[in-house]
Amino acid sequence: MIVLKGATAALALVLLTAAPAHAAVFVTAAPAHAAVNNPPTISDVKLYDQNACAAQDAPTVIPGAASVYLSAEVSDPDTYSPQARFAIWPVDHPDQRQVVVGSVSGYSGPARKEWRPSEFAHGTVLAFQAQATDGTNVTDWSAPCFMRVDAVAPAKGPVVSSAEYPADGSFHNGVGKPGTFRFDAEGDPDVVAYVWRSSSNPQTVIPAPAPGAPVTIEYTPTRDGIVSLYVTALDAAKNRSPETSYTFAVREIRPGIALDVAGVGLPGTLRLATGATTVTSFGYRVGDAAEIRVPAVAEGTSQVAAEVPLTVTAKGEVTVTARSFEGDAPLSQATKTFTVSDAPRVTSDDLLWPGTGGVAGRESTLTLTPRSADVATYRFTAGSEPTRVVPAGPDGTAVVRWTPPAPGTVAVTVTSLTTTGTVSDETHVNATVLDPVPTITVAGSGSWPPVDGIGRPLTINIHSPAPGIASYSYHFNDGPELTAPSDSGGAYITVTPDHAGDNTLRARTHFSNGTTSAERTLTFQVSDAPIITSPDYPEGTDAGGPGIPGTFTFHPAQPTVHSYTYSYEYGDDQTVTAAPDGTATIVITPDSEGWKTLQVTSHNADGTPSDPREYNFTVATAPSSATKAKK
Repeated sequence: MIVLKGATAALALVLLTAAPAHAAVFVTAAPAHAAVNNPPTISDVKLYDQNACAAQDAPTVIPGAASVYLSAEVSDPDTYSPQARFAIWPVDHPDQRQVVVGSVSGYSGPARKEWRPSEFAHGTVLAFQAQATDGTNVTDWSAPCFMRVDAVAPAKGPVVSSAEYPADGSFHNGVGKPGTFRFDAEGDPDVVAYVWRSSSNPQTVIPAPAPGAPVTIEYTPTRDGIVSLYVTALDAAKNRSPETSYTFAVREIRPGIALDVAGVGLPGTLRLATGATTVTSFGYRVGDAAEIRVPAVAEGTSQVAAEVPLTVTAKGEVTVTARSFEGDAPLSQATKTFTVSDAPRVTSDDLLWPGTGGVAGRESTLTLTPRSADVATYRFTAGSEPTRVVPAGPDGTAVVRWTPPAPGTVAVTVTSLTTTGTVSDETHVNATVLDPVPTITVAGSGSWPPVDGIGRPLTINIHSPAPGIASYSYHFNDGPELTAPSDSGGAYITVTPDHAGDNTLRARTHFSNGTTSAERTLTFQVSDAPIITSPDYPEGTDAGGPGIPGTFTFHPAQPTVHSYTYSYEYGDDQTVTAAPDGTATIVITPDSEGWKTLQVTSHNADGTPSDPREYNFTVATAPSSATKAKK
């Protein structure tokens, strides 16, 4: 077929339509182009996860609640992304036919369409077929394929059992020992497969040898304790039954491996132990060396063990593999890797954990123990101090006496040198050094609004974390030296300032061994806010009542108080002149019950204000009319 395209075709059509029947029409234009459109092809119509198109008497079983993927191979040499139309209908209701479309990515390949059969009842047999289209040409419909909706899952979860690992609450068999587990659908003809998983195994599908028939798997526990298998039965549509949880307990039969590594070239101890009391011997090998068998010895009634000497000849990682045996039959195996270092061991009764800590200015000792043979000397460095060379004794150990100069955490580095000059790896430890000089803490100092003041007692804590403290001595301002016994929190003392501004407390620590620390001095500020007293409304108590007047006296904390400003219940400021002794008295008559606040500031003759003082009191509840009448 020759096709006229574009403006040429349009002009020809106009001329032919408008011209009289007897007229001659001449069209002069560019030559026409012939366009050839090859039709698509379609093949291999089926469900995506099936091997072939199913016949009507053996339809593919599909789930009622999940999706299926309709699939066909489509090819078109001159059209990109041709489509496949899929028609689906119940075989007994062709009038319910529906069509869905899937596309190809490219010129050829599979066209797939996700589709859900959820609108169809359980047991419905559906037919589907496909045709390809490139937008112009359409193929014939393919022969139909068939599928049956299965919307009912197996009703019961499979029964799970094991002879080696029964689910009876007791510990059985052991880690690394395989067991057989039977999954049984009890003849349910719907069941065609089982799915099982555990915490250490991904989901695995096991086909049933026949519908409803049981299967047996082998499973080897990799840890002791409580283990669970989770098993589900599948029907042909992959509908899942309820899940069965099978829980059992596994004994720890692997040999425990402990290696006390004394060091490189020094004798150590290898210990093997197991709770499987039927074990009669252990075998062990170091690295790739040959296995050595040793007898197992009972330790009480619940464990057998063996200890053997073992010397490691080189630093680095060493792997020990151990097996346990019942007679000549191997029971279980374990492997453990240890890191061997020749860095010396550093210990101290006080400076290092679990010691309480050393004390600045007090001598402590550290013991250096070799982790290699033939150690002659050690290099010892504490903080920024110069490195010391310490000779080793005949047994290779050395004791370092060290007096920490200051409190804090001090990094200590130690290496050993052998008689041949070999330098070991470094040992790094942190020494804890405590401050014997006590800290001083004043409760309430610097609070705002101020709670301290002249004549107001202050609680002071004197404390040092150093061990062996008997007591503390202290001076408050220019007062005499006083002593307070120590307890776990230090010592708590009470002082009463007699002036505002700078106040000083000096304290020392006294140890049980008769030594005394240096003195700590703390200078702190005592507020110059005026002191307020009231016999009618004492601070912090319930008193008086609405309409009952109360006197309030302001006492100076500044040297030359001239006046006071005050406000009651955050009202306007009022001023009262001070008497020659610096005091002033006012009268307040509360008009209601409850919590009240009086704020007062004193002023010197030159106008210098003090800190403000806040005085809080509670006006008692007014008595009832009946109570008044009775009185």
